[in-house]
Amino acid sequence: MGYLQFSELKAGEGEEEFLADPDFTLQQYLYEIADAELAFKAKHQHYTYQLAELTSLPELPKDIEQVEIYPGPSLCFGATSSITGRRYYVNMEGKLWSVH
Repeated sequence: MGYLQFSELKAGEGEEEFLADPDFTLQQYLYEIADAELAFKAKHQHYTYQLAELTSLPELPKDIEQVEIYPGPSLCFGATSSITGRRYYVNMEGKLWSVH
């Protein structure tokens, strides 16, 4: 995962400050949940809907709230940023989206 940042400056005519995404840690953590689900399924032949069962998952970062697993045909995961208040989701296809 990376970022593309546009600038009004012409190449070689100055530098533009990089604007870091305050929710990058949250987005990365949702992908880690998806990876942990894949590892769980490889071992148990099914997904889990309980975060506590994902033993390969790292500790929850402090700026993430309300982490949930949404079961269904398109298994996805959601979490809310305590920094920006935005809610992010990622599904097992690797698609990431957010809502305000």
